[in-house]
Amino acid sequence: MAISLHRVKTADDIEVWATAVVRTFHSTAPIEDHIALSQRFHDEGCRSTIAKIEGAVAGTFRSFDTSMTMPGGGHVDVDAITGITVQSTHRRRGVLTKMMRSDLAASVEREQAAAILWSAEYPIYGRFGFGPATRGLGYIIDRSRSALRTPKVATSDTGSIRFVGADELCNIAPQVFARIRRDRAGEITRNGLQWELESNLRAWPGREWKGWQVVSTDAQGAFDGYAQYHVDDHWEHDSPKSTLWVDTVFATTPQAHRRLWSFLLGIDLIATIKAGEIQLDDPLRWMMHDARGLVAEQMADGLWMRPLNPLALLESRSMGDGSVTVSIVDTLGHASGVYRIQAGGVKQLRRSTADLTLDVGAFGSLVLGGGSAHVLAAAGLIDEHKHGAVARLHTLLHTAVPPHCTTHF
Repeated sequence: MAISLHRVKTADDIEVWATAVVRTFHSTAPIEDHIALSQRFHDEGCRSTIAKIEGAVAGTFRSFDTSMTMPGGGHVDVDAITGITVQSTHRRRGVLTKMMRSDLAASVEREQAAAILWSAEYPIYGRFGFGPATRGLGYIIDRSRSALRTPKVATSDTGSIRFVGADELCNIAPQVFARIRRDRAGEITRNGLQWELESNLRAWPGREWKGWQVVSTDAQGAFDGYAQYHVDDHWEHDSPKSTLWVDTVFATTPQAHRRLWSFLLGIDLIATIKAGEIQLDDPLRWMMHDARGLVAEQMADGLWMRPLNPLALLESRSMGDGSVTVSIVDTLGHASGVYRIQAGGVKQLRRSTADLTLDVGAFGSLVLGGGSAHVLAAAGLIDEHKHGAVARLHTLLHTAVPPHCTTHF
């Protein structure tokens, strides 16, 4: 039975697409809300696809163009993938394979360097050449042990924190984020709809957020950060046992970071503070008077990357010292080749021999600078042909500042 792919164009198409997504992700929100949001994504230029078998809906797929920061501050154009479903009536028929291969081929035609996505389940996308490229930490903090210690280098902080509504945050947040995205590999650009969702002007259907939003300003009154949080209110025996969930903390300076966390950790009537997807190099633990009051609850994979043009990816980023010749294996052929990687430039070679071999997914886990070539080699994901090649690859690609992505899509 042949699988046919249909690009969403009309209002009827959008309703069919949204209905299929709701079925897969078990949403109980009104279908009208999902249709309205899907229409907005369509208006923002997203490419939505419906897969059909003998006229019946078999799957959905959506992608859009964005720009991703690379180590050193360069940028590449990438294909952001989301909204993937395979209907339970049409599993094991090659629906996902058909949709993914079609989208990746189109991305190559658009000369995009890579495809990226957030994976709902870990095992799904490795077979298509994706590798986990960023990671985040989940924190649980005992409010009674959350005091911050006095910095060794004392500085006067005359900045301030104030509450803001969604409208104001929607104007302020992009200014703050632009400064952060410039310096953090893995971050991507956001469109207008994404900022409406980020600032809670608009909610994901069934996930209406009820919380508070604050902005931070420095001594000159310039915005240098913002934070969002909500509280699960709970009391036992007339004592507060509530949990404060830190949803977002963006800070452009160490002073703003300390100011925002000092505010969040000091909120009254709270027993436990939880925060998710914190970047691996966040200094909060080192700022606490009792660091054992903070427990790293989970380390989770974040953004997954599927390289399509290794030359474009490598040429857009800064490099460490040394030189190594790498063979990348890609069953779809998009990224296959032998590449000489060195600080002075990158070149694709005609020869078939190399210092080491890895598949395209492993390369995707390394190229943003967060993965360890040593660890991947120990896991059997890199085949070293010349002694020292893994160490040289690690020196060239690994970065002191780990990549991170704060934009869900």
